[in-house]
Amino acid sequence: MSKLVDHALKLSPTRDEWARQDFVSSLRAHVLNDMANAMKAHYSSAIAPNDEDETRETVRAAVKPGVCF
Repeated sequence: MSKLVDHALKLSPTRDEWARQDFVSSLRAHVLNDMANAMKAHYSSAIAPNDEDETRETVRAAVKPGVCF
């Protein structure tokens, strides 16, 4: 989690709030990094070489059956 700014009006988070913030931060990192990289690798290896007409609909239809989507 990022470092908090210290100022006079700062409220100290409770343990539950720290836990929630940590969970959301790790979930966000998982979705934005791990899942995105897995989807990109799946697309690059399995779909891109076989697809000449790359429209949004054809790419979505090709990616959707995959495990990471």
